[in-house]
Amino acid sequence: IITIVLSFICLKTFSQDIKFKAEKIDIENNGNNLIAINSETVIPEKNLEIKSEKVNYKKKEEILIFTKNVLFEDKINNLSVQSEKIKYEKLDDIIFSEGDTILDIKNKYNVESKNVYIDRNKQIIYGSDKTTIIDNEDNIIQLLDGFMFNINDEIIKSKNAFILDKNENKYLFE
Repeated sequence: IITIVLSFICLKTFSQDIKFKAEKIDIENNGNNLIAINSETVIPEKNLEIKSEKVNYKKKEEILIFTKNVLFEDKINNLSVQSEKIKYEKLDDIIFSEGDTILDIKNKYNVESKNVYIDRNKQIIYGSDKTTIIDNEDNIIQLLDGFMFNINDEIIKSKNAFILDKNENKYLFE
């Protein structure tokens, strides 16, 4: 194990397309695994910025696992994700937020859910857990049996939904 202690210096040589700025970086497994502590990770080609207390980068698989106080920002889609654990599969361009998740989509939708997937290639966000969405007009949408949100069209699909609009009108869709 090689341990490198950095005073917030960017490590760019480990990967040409992923930049790590961290307090401490460990490189293991003949350079195929990187663990960064208190990291700011930038993936310029994907326009992603991630802050976390810990990141584990598996170079061969091109998978990054962020843990503890994770803020994952997708600058292209104006999307931010907060969670305690987020896995990013760089080759497939898929984000998975494990456990409690808060999303801000285009500064229009505040989403609270669990175990959420974001497929950046297909431009969809989806999950199977109960989800609450509050839009910027204070309408509350509760999706009871999972959901799929199209990022481009801003269309939400779900099997069961309860909506409470800003005027206190109630709607149930089954």
